[in-house]
Amino acid sequence: MHNKASIRKGERFCEPIHVPYHECDAFRNMRLSALMGRMSTIAGEDYDERGFPHEWLWDNGMVFLVSRLSMRIIRNVKKDERITLETYERGLKGATFNRNYEFVDEAGNTVIEGKSVWILCNPETRMVLKPKAFPRTPNQDWDTLPDCPEAVKLKMPADAEFLGDRKIVYSDIDWNGHLFNAYYCDISLDFLPIELVERGVRELVINFQHEAVFGDSLKIYGKIEGDTATVCGVKEGENTPCYICRFTFGL
Repeated sequence: MHNKASIRKGERFCEPIHVPYHECDAFRNMRLSALMGRMSTIAGEDYDERGFPHEWLWDNGMVFLVSRLSMRIIRNVKKDERITLETYERGLKGATFNRNYEFVDEAGNTVIEGKSVWILCNPETRMVLKPKAFPRTPNQDWDTLPDCPEAVKLKMPADAEFLGDRKIVYSDIDWNGHLFNAYYCDISLDFLPIELVERGVRELVINFQHEAVFGDSLKIYGKIEGDTATVCGVKEGENTPCYICRFTFGL
C-alpha cells in the first residue's frame, strides 16, 4: 500500500519524505542507496495507486525490474529535511518503460533529478516480456530533465583493477529474490578510497545486467580517472558483469 500522504498532480505521483536518521551516511547526507530505494519504491507505489500492485503483477506472471538508472545531485539532502519526491512516466522505448524523478525541497527547488529504465519480466523465468503484456500504456512524456545524464549503457574499462570480493548475504536480498538494486551503489562505494567518496557524488549512472542472489560471490573491479570512478561486479566463474556503475565526484 502506498503512503497515504501521497498525492497525484496530473501525471505526477508525489510523496512527502521526512528524511530519517537511518537513511543518512556519516556526513548526514541521504545515502545513494536510500535515494535509489525511494525511487524504486515510488515507481511501484505509482502503479499500486493505479491498480497494479506488486501482488497483482506477480499473480499475473509479471514483475518490473530496473535495468538502468541515472541521477544528478544538485545538493545533498540532509537528515531531518522535508522534501517531496515526484515521479512520472517518460514513455516506452522498445521493450523498456522509462520514468523521471525529482526530489523537491520545501522552497520548491529541485535538488536531485533522476531517470530510470525498466523492463517487464516473468518473475519465475526472468524472460523479458513485451510492453503490450502490461494492461496500461505509459504516458509518452519525452521531455527530459535539465542536465540529468541519460541512463546510458556502460562498458567497463579493459584495464580496470581487481578491488576485492563481496559475498551476497541474507540481508542483501529483496522480495524479488535477488540483491536489492540500490545496494550495488553501497557495495561499490565501499571499495573506493574514502578521500574520493567524501567529496560527494555529483552524478551517477548504473546498469543492472545480471542478478546476484544469496550465496553468490562478486569480484569487484574498478578504475578511477580524475573525478570519475567506474566500478563493476562480476560473479565468480563468469565473465559478464552483474552491474556497472559510474560515479562522478565533486559536489
